Amino acid sequence: MSTLRLQDIVKKWVATSGIEPSFRLDAFNHLLLFGNWLKENPCPKVFDSGYEFYQYLNQEILGNEAIDFVEFGVYNGYSFKIWLDINQHSDSRFFGFDSFEGLPEDWQMFSRTMKKGTFDMGGKAPEIDDHRAQFIKGIFQKSLPIFLETFTPKNRLFVHCDADLYSSTLFVLTNLNALLKPGTILLFDQFSSVTHEFRAFRDFTQSFGRNFRVLAACEPFYAKVAIELL
Repeated sequence: MSTLRLQDIVKKWVATSGIEPSFRLDAFNHLLLFGNWLKENPCPKVFDSGYEFYQYLNQEILGNEAIDFVEFGVYNGYSFKIWLDINQHSDSRFFGFDSFEGLPEDWQMFSRTMKKGTFDMGGKAPEIDDHRAQFIKGIFQKSLPIFLETFTPKNRLFVHCDADLYSSTLFVLTNLNALLKPGTILLFDQFSSVTHEFRAFRDFTQSFGRNFRVLAACEPFYAKVAIELL
């Protein structure tokens, strides 16, 4: 029996064995990939405070210039409001995408699972008194394509990926690809959730051949990471 034939037999046995896939094994492998990624893409600046991290990005990277801030995963508006406060440029525009009905699927992490519906705001967007801000309600797969039919960036694009899930993050990145010009900033909120945001970013950049550089990160363990597309 040839080696190739034996491989096919083994693969068929494993595939039809009924053994449940191991999420933790997948997570372990992606942690190793994440470690290699960090070695290949060293971070020049790491902050302990999320607010200081955001201030650094606005002042040192963006130069307080006007931005088109697009956030995916608004929840109660905490980070959205911070960016409205930090970037006061009158020409900046802020777009927040969320169903406000919680996670559309389980968010399975290495040590725990956040169930579908977690972060539910009862379908209500935060109340924000700022004419620069706009919320687009609905799941991304429905709301984003409609939004993109008429959206044209006017300022430097700043995309805050806080969707948590692999499926949601990958959908956002692939659908925005044509708009993600060199200089676009991507900010991830749960980057070290390696089977989700990191995996989505890695798959996206490999699939579309996108080059990038890491700008800064925030502890604990690179939870928040800012990346500039080249």
